[in-house]
Amino acid sequence: MRKSKNSRNDITKWLIHFVKDVNYKNIPGKTDDMFDFFSKDELEDGTSAFEVLREIIKVGGILARPSFRNGKTTLYGGEKVVCATEMPLYSFYKYASLRKSAGNVSSIGIAFLKKQFFAEGGRQAIYGLSKPLKFKKGGNTPFYRILLESCLPIQEQYRYVHVQLNGPGWTDWTHEREWRWKKTQPWHSIWREDSYEGLPLFKQDKHCCIDRFIVIVNDLEQAKIIQSDLTGFYLSGGNNYGTSFSRNVIKKVRIINMSEVVDKIEKSNFHEYETIEGLEKKDLIKPLILFSPPTTLQKQKIDNCLKNANTLAIKIKIPNASLAIGRCRVLSQEISNKWIQKMILSGLVDPPFDGIVVIHTGLFGSQLIDENEARAEKCKNELEKVFGKIFYLDPQFD
Repeated sequence: MRKSKNSRNDITKWLIHFVKDVNYKNIPGKTDDMFDFFSKDELEDGTSAFEVLREIIKVGGILARPSFRNGKTTLYGGEKVVCATEMPLYSFYKYASLRKSAGNVSSIGIAFLKKQFFAEGGRQAIYGLSKPLKFKKGGNTPFYRILLESCLPIQEQYRYVHVQLNGPGWTDWTHEREWRWKKTQPWHSIWREDSYEGLPLFKQDKHCCIDRFIVIVNDLEQAKIIQSDLTGFYLSGGNNYGTSFSRNVIKKVRIINMSEVVDKIEKSNFHEYETIEGLEKKDLIKPLILFSPPTTLQKQKIDNCLKNANTLAIKIKIPNASLAIGRCRVLSQEISNKWIQKMILSGLVDPPFDGIVVIHTGLFGSQLIDENEARAEKCKNELEKVFGKIFYLDPQFD
């Protein structure tokens, strides 16, 4: 039976959490306090879906969120959730394309294994009930919908999706094949200047069940940005909020470029490309570019080059330098480069911060910015003779 399921293109072992542009117009907040409670001021209104995806990676998980449509909550039970769909990848793409114009869905997101989502407490949505809906007293407001327990136990109400296929008020969301998750454990939290309910993705916690996921992006440019972001967090071992990330989990992350996948499907009409499983067979899911720590000889080479570049740089003199004070750092953003990674893994260079690696702090034994800039240029040129053109200068006035 399991083999039969795996051969079908309409069934997949993966779930996809799709992201969308930030749009606060549906939040029915009547006061600033109420609006802030539901928006959490996480991202500015109008933030693109791709930046939302980057934020998920940056904080290390998916925040549980409320959901509003036409100024009213779409959720039941009064709890925030993380949603996912078990639509196969290409079906998900076509569905997202149809709804994209309304700003409701995008074709990018994060996929994780259904069994791991289930292990974290995720469950299939419940579409419709066999009895009429009855709300708890005061439980039907723009912000909360809470049913009587005789309709559905409170702990399962987060799964309920309203369906009406007959008569007035026709509503049908069954095509979304939705799964939902809510916080059930103490470790279901994400730190972003405060603690938020959320599903951790690569948090360093023995309790977390999700250790494999795939990032889905629109094109090669987005794939390169995600590659850089994830590689930076791998090298840093955590994010800018002080959360430790599991390098073993990040190592297993894969990236899907949807423009490449769609091109293959529409040109070849090869249906195996329509699922993540099919893409895995055809090697269309790309791993991160990660290099092993440097050997003893490589570390010695890096150390010697850094010292030599600095020694030659501080010999530069600028006789008529201005009296302006400042420094000029030598930086790199080529986090996927072999030598940049080995510099960091050797401990001779600090891990990246916001995607930037500081190769030299910019103080070359002088306080004058003209002199420091000339010395930084010399340092950069010497390093590029050995490691290639992967550095740039960052002059800063004091």
